[in-house]
Amino acid sequence: MLVELSLVCVALMCVVKQTSSCLIISEVNCDNPKLDTQEFVELYYEGANPTPLDGYTLVFYNGNGDSAYRVIDLSGHQTDQRGFFVVGSSELTPRPAIFLPPNSVQNGPDAIALYGPNWAPVAEGGLVSGVGLLDAVVYTSGKSRGGADGLASVLTPGSVPYVEDEAALEGDESIQRCWQSENLWSFYTGPPTPAWVNHCPPPTPAEVWINEVDLGGSDQSGHVELSVGMATGSFSLVLYDVTTDLISTSLEFIAKQPGIFAVPVNTASLSGPQSAAFALYKGLVSDFPKDGPLSHEQPIDAFVYGDSAHMPSDNLTETLIPGRKPSYSQRVFSQQVFMSVAVVLPNGREIRDCL
Repeated sequence: MLVELSLVCVALMCVVKQTSSCLIISEVNCDNPKLDTQEFVELYYEGANPTPLDGYTLVFYNGNGDSAYRVIDLSGHQTDQRGFFVVGSSELTPRPAIFLPPNSVQNGPDAIALYGPNWAPVAEGGLVSGVGLLDAVVYTSGKSRGGADGLASVLTPGSVPYVEDEAALEGDESIQRCWQSENLWSFYTGPPTPAWVNHCPPPTPAEVWINEVDLGGSDQSGHVELSVGMATGSFSLVLYDVTTDLISTSLEFIAKQPGIFAVPVNTASLSGPQSAAFALYKGLVSDFPKDGPLSHEQPIDAFVYGDSAHMPSDNLTETLIPGRKPSYSQRVFSQQVFMSVAVVLPNGREIRDCL
């Protein structure tokens, strides 16, 4: 089973595997100063371009009722030579491939979702769906921060909606996906760049983060894959018992150079195959003894997941991933996805969430 989630670190961050081509939502401008005549949604395809968009559907969801208020079939269109495709206002420059009437994109709490081919598209007025989902942006504004949790639970489970700050910049602004390192991205607010490269801060190497959790196989052996940026020194990877919130085991990892490293895990330490909680701390394993209490030190990174019958406690979840919810292990998609943390569980089935 493969589970993916997003990581929230100041801005919304996700670890992404770049080995697969993927169509993603790259930028959204949902609110303009005065009249909303510069709205747009920008898609980007990171493979060979131009690429046809037959069968793809863009769905706009209202946070009030979690239903679709606009559905756009992208069939018959294609990305440009650089991989961009823009749906937007008729007054927008450069001209969008598909026009939207003025004031079409709601300001939030709302969401925009991209669905792949070979799935029956959501109809206007239909409830939010994760079937066939490839990518989604769930957002709110500074004026209205609540009301998007229902959309987020289906479209981006485990992550909080992005808050667009209308006062962040003078003039117009948009929600932009930015690369922070070779395989780490974040959402930022920046000057709009339809059909062009986003305005992003310079990438900064991350310290260290959980990249993959592999608990598959029948020999009680697995591993946790860590990506190391500029971090050095001793770290402790702590596995918590989700039934007691106590420490099941602690594993030492010494970072000496950038790269991707696997830390072996004995899956017999798991309290059950359908739920787990991992946390990465700076320090020695002696600081995290077996059967020790849940540490209230904020971890460098953490991953918490479960299914409907085996959910970690609220205390464990809030301590390790404050403000977020555990990833759910029952949602199944067979479409290609834009991945974050990947988790392989003992039963071997694949679950993928597109973010």
